[in-house]
Amino acid sequence: MDEKTKLFLRNLYKKYYFKHAQKIVFPPHINEREIGYMDFEGKMVRHLSFKNEGEFMADILKQGPASVFCSNARYENPTLPMDEKVWKGAELIFDIDADQIETNCRNSHDFWFCMSCSGHGRSPFPQTCPLCGKGIIKITGRCNTCIGNALKHANQVISILKDDFGVNRSEIKLYFSGNRGFHIHIFDNRFFSLNQDARLEIALYITGESLPPPKALAINIITKSNSEISGWLKRISNHIKNEKGRTNTVRLITNYIHNSLPKIDHQVTSDVHRIFRLAGTLHNRTGFLKVEVTGDDFDPNYDPVVIDEEAVKIRVKYYPSFNIKGEHFGPFKEEEIKIPAYAAVQILTSGLGEVC
Repeated sequence: MDEKTKLFLRNLYKKYYFKHAQKIVFPPHINEREIGYMDFEGKMVRHLSFKNEGEFMADILKQGPASVFCSNARYENPTLPMDEKVWKGAELIFDIDADQIETNCRNSHDFWFCMSCSGHGRSPFPQTCPLCGKGIIKITGRCNTCIGNALKHANQVISILKDDFGVNRSEIKLYFSGNRGFHIHIFDNRFFSLNQDARLEIALYITGESLPPPKALAINIITKSNSEISGWLKRISNHIKNEKGRTNTVRLITNYIHNSLPKIDHQVTSDVHRIFRLAGTLHNRTGFLKVEVTGDDFDPNYDPVVIDEEAVKIRVKYYPSFNIKGEHFGPFKEEEIKIPAYAAVQILTSGLGEVC
């Protein structure tokens, strides 16, 4: 990415934050959080801290970062090295990414490009360019199908948290990440002081990976009444009753576990020192907002699109067709185009375009 493009993106993000500062969601006890920034070169700065929301907001406006991160953990000394911060606890967070969920839409929006010979193709990605053997750029897109599937998994996690852990829905915040997935933030104080092992145990329970083998589950379901079982055992039992007569119990359980259990990133849930994109801030690769999802009508190609519609002229090396806010763009190859800034960000951040 050339300097002109980096400056354009930085000013574009700064302009958004200046006009929409109220959209940023600061967690409580901001002075105890570790803050991090990423610039448009991909360089990360961590171990920052601010006394209050106003000071933090002023620095965002000054820096114009590509990404703004904030820890779910609280520390006595957030600016010190990790082993000196003195960890006080952390909210529980789950990460659901479309990459972890099998869908048939990837070939329609994921692509690769070779900067050496201009070779390109769709998913699945080769290790190197099949034409010249050089390295390739890999771009993962999104559509209503893959994001919709990720949202279903996120809602499954929320249901389990409510039903099996007794978490009040008001203590759960569901956010679109700004790219290809969702973050679930839990503000239930029962989880705040849990260590890494305990958080991993919760993650393994939610994904069903701590369940016994299907044969053992079948024995439990057959030998116990519905009033004697709960949690996953009860959910599996109810599924079997609805599918009764189709095949044997063990096979039904096996298929259910393979196809119906939610997918989450265990490392994210168990990591007590991770920093997350701050809610209400822009994603470095898409320009989309990390926005709270509150209903069933969320549209990933419309709702988080908040960058200006002002047209910008860019030079594109290569980019296949894509859709944003109901508009169709591309395909583009070795040409100068004029498109809305919110669409230009997709191309510029990929490294496949520059501002003219």
